[in-house]
Parts: sequence; C-alpha cells; structure tokens
Amino acid sequence: MVGPEHSWTSYGGLIAGEYNAVTGPYSSVSVGYGNTASGSYSRVSGGAFNTASADYSYAP
Repeated sequence: MVGPEHSWTSYGGLIAGEYNAVTGPYSSVSVGYGNTASGSYSRVSGGAFNTASADYSYAP
C-alpha cells in the first residue's frame, strides 16, 4: 500500500495513489485517484474514478 486514504478489505493485491479501494482478492490499483478494483484478479492501472468490478476485469 502506497499513498494516503486507501481502503483495503481483501488480500493478495497492490494499491497505490490516493483514495483508491481494493475489495477483490488478488486485485490491484496501481496509481490514480478514487479508483476501485472489486472483482477477483481485477486491475485498474490509473486515472480517476475508474472501476473494475467483474472478475479478471481491467480498467485502463
């Protein structure tokens, strides 16, 4: 976990940036602001207010 004000309620992932949330197992938000990765193995690579909610989903 890197950066302030994150929400992490799962396991096995990565979170960086500001005000991002990881709620799916093995999911990640690699940078950005206000993003959410909630599906299993989902990923958000950056930007603002993006959501990857399905399993194995990706939001650039």
